[in-house]
Amino acid sequence: MTTSSGKNRPDAESEARALSAAGEAAGSGNLEKVRDILFGSQMQALDRRFQKLEERIVKETSLLRDETKKRIDDLDSYVKREVDSLVDRIRAEQNDRASAVKDLGQQLRETSSTIEARISALDEQTAKADRELRQALLDQSKTLGEEIRAKAEELSAALDRESEHLTNDKASRSALASLFMELSMRLNNEFNLPLDE
Repeated sequence: MTTSSGKNRPDAESEARALSAAGEAAGSGNLEKVRDILFGSQMQALDRRFQKLEERIVKETSLLRDETKKRIDDLDSYVKREVDSLVDRIRAEQNDRASAVKDLGQQLRETSSTIEARISALDEQTAKADRELRQALLDQSKTLGEEIRAKAEELSAALDRESEHLTNDKASRSALASLFMELSMRLNNEFNLPLDE
């Protein structure tokens, strides 16, 4: 649209001419010619403006499409790179964890084997110590039994000797009676020894 007065005048003149031409065309009955006469220059200007606008929209749309496609491609590439990076990191971490689990399993097996070996060694040591203790108790019991038998035999022999000694040294009843009699007389001062003449 034109806003200056110089440009409005030619439009007004062209409209007047268009109206007069329209009147003539209306007389002839050709409505299409009237329309073309009345609005022809404006329609052509509008067509040109629409065509330029359409070209501009097509161009802007094409640029926007290209820019969007480029950005989508860049985003797609970025996402693929990030996904690949994440996949690589996940695989590396999975491999590390699998390796750690494998190492841990190996360590557990080795520890289990070591513990079993130690338990077996402790069982053998305990059994050996038990056998040695039983043997020591048996030997001690035999030694004590022999010592007790020896002491019993020794005591029995000593008792036999003392009994025999007592039997041999035993005083007769009459000797004891005369001994006690003499003792009682001496105590009563009744015992007189015969004087030597």
